[in-house]
Amino acid sequence: MAKTNKKPKGKKAYEQGYVSFSPEELKEQAQNDAANREAYELLDKAMCTSSHVSVHDKERGEVDVDDIYPITQEETMEMEDLLDQAEDAADNPRDSFFQERLGELRGIVNWSKRRHWNFSWMIVVGVIISVFVLSECSDHKDSKAKEAEVYVTAVENWAKKDTTITMESFKNAGKVIPAYHERFKDANIYKETILRRTAANHYGSLKAAKEYRAKADTASTAKSKDEFLKWAKENDTYAKEFKAEYEKFNKMTFKDVKKQALEQVKAEADEAKGSARWIWFWNMFFLILIPVYIFAERPYGYTISRYRTEAKVLGGIKKGGLVLAGGLVGLAGSIGFVNVVTKWSDGSTTSEDDGTGAARIGLKIGLLIAALAVVCIVSCFLMLYSTIMGLMRNYNWGKVAAIVKK
Repeated sequence: MAKTNKKPKGKKAYEQGYVSFSPEELKEQAQNDAANREAYELLDKAMCTSSHVSVHDKERGEVDVDDIYPITQEETMEMEDLLDQAEDAADNPRDSFFQERLGELRGIVNWSKRRHWNFSWMIVVGVIISVFVLSECSDHKDSKAKEAEVYVTAVENWAKKDTTITMESFKNAGKVIPAYHERFKDANIYKETILRRTAANHYGSLKAAKEYRAKADTASTAKSKDEFLKWAKENDTYAKEFKAEYEKFNKMTFKDVKKQALEQVKAEADEAKGSARWIWFWNMFFLILIPVYIFAERPYGYTISRYRTEAKVLGGIKKGGLVLAGGLVGLAGSIGFVNVVTKWSDGSTTSEDDGTGAARIGLKIGLLIAALAVVCIVSCFLMLYSTIMGLMRNYNWGKVAAIVKK
């Protein structure tokens, strides 16, 4: 039986498959109106045109709301023909009940025969945001690539040097190493960077081994003592490996150090260039996809009816994405700052951040970035899927190819 819920506004009534009456109403009216009985029977038959209507439903005269709308061009033409026959068969064509039902079914036919702009501005806006984000990422990668090229030039222009650095000089230096943009200025600075890190790891492993042995001496159980001694032994091994790595690199000649540094900076430059090209490709792809998506999403009404269930699923994904993004934005907005208020003996008060301000700002920014990412991902996915399906379903490329061949 067709549903008779409140009529949706505008074209949503057709997109959702709305019909204000059921076949039962037509049958009841046919019994009370002998003059238009045949016409009502033809209207009822027109409501069962769609191939979505099963034979069993046709026999019972019960049609679900989603099954009334035709889903092919042939079914649309057949439904229109039946409506024409019904209008010709009516002995009392001016009957208001008959005209209202006939007019509503003709509206379905006319809507099914026409193409409709079915794209979503929300998806378009989401993809435009994605293009902007990708553009910023591409610019960033281009900048990194240019920076890496500067390092390549710097390494290629190194002056030849021969310096050996003793590991003992790093014993209490920790892991303090030159800034990234400083380490490629000179062969010694680059070499020191590698050695300093390796030496710090060596002495860190020795320290850890010593601490585990101390814990083993005071362990309460034999099992704990064995575990501490096992970890101490592992760190002894790590310390030896780091020392061997240090000595191996420290013995490298200027030529070998320069070769390794060049391999590193060139690999970083190539990676940055590759990432920039890849991001630029996707940026251009989605920029071009926007007008293609709008063109592809111009289906006939009967195509919309045929894939109504799919449209509901995609609409659910879009709505779910927006709800999730909105929730993340709301959560970010709800994160406030915690201030510690101190009241002094003279009655005055002071207020200062409790020390978590930076972390809270970072969390807020992270949530906003996550919300933006959700909008971009959902929009790009829906546009890509809708474009592919739209091009396949909404246009007869066989006819286009035939015209081109002529």
